[in-house]
Amino acid sequence: DQGAEHGLRVYDPRQACWLTMSNCPAMDPIAWDVEGDLCAFVHRAKDGRQRQQLVVTRLPDFAEVLGVPLTSIPTPQSGTWHGVEQMAISPDQKKLAILLCQRDAVAPRNRSSYFDLGSACRLIVIDLESGQETSRATRWASGHDLCWLPGSDRVLFCSFDDESLYEIGMGQVRGDTSYGIGYARDDRFKRSLYVFDCAERTTMPFVAGGSTTLAVM
Repeated sequence: DQGAEHGLRVYDPRQACWLTMSNCPAMDPIAWDVEGDLCAFVHRAKDGRQRQQLVVTRLPDFAEVLGVPLTSIPTPQSGTWHGVEQMAISPDQKKLAILLCQRDAVAPRNRSSYFDLGSACRLIVIDLESGQETSRATRWASGHDLCWLPGSDRVLFCSFDDESLYEIGMGQVRGDTSYGIGYARDDRFKRSLYVFDCAERTTMPFVAGGSTTLAVM
């Protein structure tokens, strides 16, 4: 990390030290993933903003194998994309799952504040050979981690059990932001993991909880 420019560092357990990959392009510190010798990321400009380009490279040279303009991904009937929240390359290195943020997720708390619930995202799967979108989950997702199951045909994501929470707009709340949801009652903001089947294009509940990594260990 040099100022606003973020790159990759690799830990060498044999030498017990971190190695800086000096040839790494500037990338968004959140929107990136590595699987085998593939590295996918969103460019991050020096001013800290995301560039509208999703890039897939081959390590260790960072040779570009695919570039996908984020503006080429169809937006919903209403609204626009506001950046990539998370991404994950499938174990077979053939697909890329990404969470595209559409809006902030909020909920009323009282007359003087509202709950900040993170991001309301859409889960989209891209073919890493053609760069084309192949499937899209219909269920809303939160901007948490993604995780593929070993067969490379299903991906786990996190979503509020009450999906209507994602439909609340900023015009329906007022006051100051309340970042903690611990004051909410009766599991109002309960989240679970859901599994999206890319081939069948179906989404099913997977397990209660919020950590995709722990779910597959």
